[in-house]
Formats: sequence, C-alpha cells, structure tokens
Amino acid sequence: MKKSTVTVLALALIFSLALVAGCGAGDGEPQTQTQQPQKAPDGHAGHAMPSGDPMPLMKDMDKSLRDMARQVKAGQTMDAQKSAGQIASLADKVLPHMNDAAAKAGLQKAAGDLRDSVGGAKVDQTVVEARLKAMQDAMAQATKNLQTGSHH
Repeated sequence: MKKSTVTVLALALIFSLALVAGCGAGDGEPQTQTQQPQKAPDGHAGHAMPSGDPMPLMKDMDKSLRDMARQVKAGQTMDAQKSAGQIASLADKVLPHMNDAAAKAGLQKAAGDLRDSVGGAKVDQTVVEARLKAMQDAMAQATKNLQTGSHH
C-alpha cells in the first residue's frame, strides 16, 4: 500500500474514534443535576409561570388552524389530522402559561374536540367547521388571558 493511503486511513480511524468517544463521553456517568422547584418572585414555590413567551406558540397554533381549515375543505384528511395533532400539542404547551382556569379548560377542550373531529375514517365537514370556530374562540380567549399580564 502507498504511504499516503495508510496515512489517510490512519487519520480517518483516529477521527472516527475521537467522534465516537466524544459522543458517548457522558453516557456512563450518572446524572448529578436535580431539578429544584422554582420559586415565584413573591416567594411561593411551585406557582411560578414557566419562562418563555407563549405568543409564538399561539401564532403557530393559528397558522396550523388555518392550514387545517384549508386541508379539510380540500378533502386532505391525513394532512388535517396532522395539523389537528399539532394544534393539540401546541395547546398543551400554552396551558402552563395561563392562569384563568376557564380559559385553560376551554382551550384544552376545543383542541381535543378538534383533533377528535378529524380522527375518524369519515370526516363531517360541518362538525369540523363548528369545532374550528370553537377553537378560534378558545384561542382568542387564551390570547386575551396571556396578554392581560397574567404571564410574566
């Protein structure tokens, strides 16, 4: 074999070993970091709002809702089911940011009902449209709740 070929193979082997060793460096070590309950600014533990801005999630949810409405009208059931799943997932991420129990329950119920309305083999467009409207109303209430200073 040529000397340059052996050198390239040796470098490739060393690089591969370094990459594998780097990826698994912490696998065998136990996790020592524990999650401590966060304290709210007023000193109450466990009642702190999650950090981060929920408004981008609301915008994503609105976009998914519009996409789903378009998909249902076009008869794209599989795509509508995916969009409904995204909406429900985003709603679950927004819920911890809200403090109004009625708005939380409304958003969670509307997202679940919407997901269920496209989950079957046959999709009733009038039912889906009614659930889309209910979801829009729940999102409007959630947005109002988030913007009134209830989220820090």
